[in-house]
Amino acid sequence: HELDADFAAAAEAAADQRVAVMEQLVSEHEDDPRVRFELARALDAAGRGEEAIAQHEEALRRGLREPQRFVSLMERALAAHTAGRHEQAFAWATELSERYDDSTAAAALAVLTGAEAGRAQEAARSAAQWMLGHSVTPRDWEFTERLGGTRQG
Repeated sequence: HELDADFAAAAEAAADQRVAVMEQLVSEHEDDPRVRFELARALDAAGRGEEAIAQHEEALRRGLREPQRFVSLMERALAAHTAGRHEQAFAWATELSERYDDSTAAAALAVLTGAEAGRAQEAARSAAQWMLGHSVTPRDWEFTERLGGTRQG
């Protein structure tokens, strides 16, 4: 991205200064989803989670691409979790783990947020299915169906 040096410099600044720099860049590059993503990260680092969520959503709406898209989706769910929005965090984490089926971090986030949303049994079942589905150990495969999983390959 043409502003990578600016992003890196801002990331070295104190949290409030980082936010100010990123807000200025957003005003200069309103339609750039990457700039909004970087603002969201700055807001999150400054402890302004609800504002970070809004900027993550705007970056995603504007077409944020990989690899930042995955990071934005993870950080949005984490910000909701930190803000105590457990049901929303669980919903976003579940969508994320389904979209990025190969991500252990997304699967772990879905389990943790599910437990905090009062849905521990559902989260545990999902985690077990994910683990069984991603097992590369043949001795596990015999038990996959009986334990409720579906092997991925």
